[in-house]
Amino acid sequence: MIEFGKTLREAREAKGLGIDDIAKATHMMARQIDALEHEDFSSFAAPIYGRGFVKLYCEAVGLDPKIMVAEFMDIFNGNREPTIRVRVETPAEPVRADEAQAPTTAEPARQQSVVVQPTFDNPDPPEPARTPSRYAAPSPLDESPLDGCASFFWIWRPLVLLLLALSVLGLVFIGVRALYRATRTSAPAARESATATTAEESSGKPKPANGPKHSNVPPRGKITVDPLYID
Repeated sequence: MIEFGKTLREAREAKGLGIDDIAKATHMMARQIDALEHEDFSSFAAPIYGRGFVKLYCEAVGLDPKIMVAEFMDIFNGNREPTIRVRVETPAEPVRADEAQAPTTAEPARQQSVVVQPTFDNPDPPEPARTPSRYAAPSPLDESPLDGCASFFWIWRPLVLLLLALSVLGLVFIGVRALYRATRTSAPAARESATATTAEESSGKPKPANGPKHSNVPPRGKITVDPLYID
């Protein structure tokens, strides 16, 4: 069993990287990186976010993501057994009367430790009770909605960019196709008009003059005016 947080921190320090460097490389927040190194997973709303962060961290420092993700899930689900050391207590020396009356401040206080010892009735010490993981059901208030949205965006960002690129390519293809069809439709009409103009010029027929046509009006005759003499 490896120490999850210590392994991440030592790998980062071996690369000569700081927390800010990892944050820039993985687009993670500094407090999320610090939470991974201190094995404080209460800020993750769901294990899927934690697995994604662990994978990004391992790729940045050169660790195997599969091993570290498995260690993360063991800690998150509370599958690790607590380690309890049974200490054998040595018999205490008899206290003399003068030492018993001496002030307690003259001697530094000794740290008292809780010792689990077997008894004759119960030779085996009681097994520690397994408590549910404090990370298995985190409160919805542990992580703000903005953090969840940011994490979701960074995880699914490549797919969103790919969809946007495909949409732009589709619009460009539709525009080019419409322009091509319009060009092919106007080309035959222009060709026919040019052919008709060439045929008229070669036949020598005059083109009809522009303006109103008076086909039903008879031609004008010559008008004579007699001179008028006044006596």
